[in-house]
Amino acid sequence: LGLARVARFPLRAAAEPYLQYLSETLGDTIFLTIANGDDSVCIGRWPGRYPVKVVSIDVGARRPLGVGVSGLVLLASRSDDEIRAIVQRNAKRLAALKVDPEELVNRTHKVREQGYGYTAKGVVQGSRAVAVPIFDGSGAVVAGMALATITERLPAARLASVVSEMQKQAE
Repeated sequence: LGLARVARFPLRAAAEPYLQYLSETLGDTIFLTIANGDDSVCIGRWPGRYPVKVVSIDVGARRPLGVGVSGLVLLASRSDDEIRAIVQRNAKRLAALKVDPEELVNRTHKVREQGYGYTAKGVVQGSRAVAVPIFDGSGAVVAGMALATITERLPAARLASVVSEMQKQAE
């Protein structure tokens, strides 16, 4: 939990009103994740008002970059050479999680094309998740913002509007 202290992460403090707004407006759990070395670290979580909440990752939890939609958005922001190097360094950890390295690299290309990451099968069974990048003033990706919800709440028909609202708040 020490990783999520506001004093250590001014980004979290700056992002909080926007992420709180999204959790209230969209009704689902919103996560804020940053890259730290070859990992992604969740630094904030805002549960929505919908009674069934997907809390797929705890604040302070670390995962290899590329695992989970926020980690995928963060990994996709790197150059192709960096992506391959990170995937190589995380190879054992990815194998333990049953993540195919080549498929992961291919997913980063799709994220770049779409501008967001999406999975129809979230970390928690019966859930879906979508993430968008958060950019700094220079255009560099500084964080990933994700929404996780039960499958029924994120049908294909709702995905575009959710992504649009998330991207709007990420600006």
